[in-house]
Amino acid sequence: MSFISAIVVAVDFSEHSDAALSRALSLAAALGVSLHIVHVHQKPASWDEMESDVVEAMERYAKRAAERGVYSTTDILEGDVVTTLREALRDYAADLLVIGTRGVGRVRRAVFGSVAERAMREVAAPVLVVGETGDRAAEPIGKILFASDFSEPASEAFEQSLELAKRLSASIEVVHVVNPAGEVSGPYGVPASAKTIAERDERIRAQLDRTRRALVESGVEGATVPLRGTEEAALAERIRSSGSDLVVVGASS
Repeated sequence: MSFISAIVVAVDFSEHSDAALSRALSLAAALGVSLHIVHVHQKPASWDEMESDVVEAMERYAKRAAERGVYSTTDILEGDVVTTLREALRDYAADLLVIGTRGVGRVRRAVFGSVAERAMREVAAPVLVVGETGDRAAEPIGKILFASDFSEPASEAFEQSLELAKRLSASIEVVHVVNPAGEVSGPYGVPASAKTIAERDERIRAQLDRTRRALVESGVEGATVPLRGTEEAALAERIRSSGSDLVVVGASS
């Protein structure tokens, strides 16, 4: 499996995108990889008046990268944000997209933000969603929260997260959410049987056991935490309470 060799960070000059830039700079510096700073806009009528400000802001971002010893490029692109970012990832052969969002809410769109949520669905590369603002986004990553549904894509993302944790000397908390709704109604509204629930719980225990063994074998400090509730609410609450510096979502969709 390939690891991160280049990073694309999306910026819109908001407080949240500034935090995304800080996090991307920290990662690029720690991993010794290039950083490609991309601003995407849908050309407004006042673009001629705005262009010089945007160019100046991008130059400031490039200077911040240089001060950290990070090789960077800057691009000001026009088009649909997610489509254009996907193309930038391809053009730069980048392995990671970093994007800012407004933080944690009750539903997935509120958790990750509309653009970030679209990017997670439509971009083939891993997407790092940064919800912090201010100085915290520039701090070293000491703890990674990895949310898994135990699908094949999640297994691949877990392997990448393990490698990232090794390189950053970070710990990992692996969480899996069990939705109690599955115990109330199975297919066609028929209540799930005790046997079905027991078999599901045994599969989850086996997956968590395999994950714990993988953590031990990798030498990465970590833990596995089963959660109950809806995926969105349970994950949002764990993000709030865990003190994690980085959240990775490994899922099939």
